[in-house]
Amino acid sequence: MSRALSLRPRALAAIEEARETYAQVDHGETFIAELETVLEAIQAMPLRFPIVHGKIHRALLRRYPFAVFFASAQRPNSSSS
Repeated sequence: MSRALSLRPRALAAIEEARETYAQVDHGETFIAELETVLEAIQAMPLRFPIVHGKIHRALLRRYPFAVFFASAQRPNSSSS
């Protein structure tokens, strides 16, 4: 089940700045594609990503020094159905 994502204005600005920087070396679209892959993974399985502080998780992009920090409303399931 996919969950809704909400990106803060500060995050959107950081994404656009990184896209513009990578576009200078013809990697702008590749950066966005990888970011979209990470955002889709967060939506699909948010608990897959490690908690780095309190309830904040971190998802790293593989090819770029960029991280997505997020809080998940989903709780770990301690019992199996």
